[in-house]
Amino acid sequence: MDSQYYYSLISFGVGSAAGFQGVYDRYSTNSIQAIYTPPGAFYLFSRGLIPALVFVICYNTQLFSNHFLLYSLVCGSSVELILRTKIFIKETSQNGTAEELLRGPFDLLQWYQNLLLQSVAEYLARIRKIFMEKNLPKSIAFEPLIINALNNLDAWPPSDSINQLKTDVQRIEGEYHQEIGGQTNGTDIDSKYKYKLGYLILNKKGPKAFKTLLTLTT
Repeated sequence: MDSQYYYSLISFGVGSAAGFQGVYDRYSTNSIQAIYTPPGAFYLFSRGLIPALVFVICYNTQLFSNHFLLYSLVCGSSVELILRTKIFIKETSQNGTAEELLRGPFDLLQWYQNLLLQSVAEYLARIRKIFMEKNLPKSIAFEPLIINALNNLDAWPPSDSINQLKTDVQRIEGEYHQEIGGQTNGTDIDSKYKYKLGYLILNKKGPKAFKTLLTLTT
């Protein structure tokens, strides 16, 4: 095999990296888990395959015979530029407001991305459920667990996302006290809010933050 074909892997990497941006925009802290699901992995592979094939075709047709590193990057970035292109079709008017009608490869790309990444959600739900069953402390009641989470939140540098997470955790704490009221047997409610707290942290900050916040300090 001609060693120059290996440069197509660089084009593949550029396309895959661009595809990962879409995964991250959709799933944020769960994006790494998302790309390990079958539809997530296939999406990244397909996004990388297109620019890699473009490089191979250009090389086979002798559009370039040197500077392979440069052309592999050009193939990757050019394909991504074309995929994100929208073309002005016409101007439409609705309710007295003029709007531009734009169409192009980007519409097809968005449709393809949504089709596959929507399937990822089902796999992530199973992964999160398994993670929760394995890592949520079973022998600890809700109140000491949420107090510990609030204490551990102070370990993070202040930021808007941390402040919002703290607000959400405090909201769950308030809902818990409101629902449990004067009940003497709140086992089911306790379990319900432990899972509610766990899923909140897992969805907002991911598995590592989950373990950090819900690990009891000694």
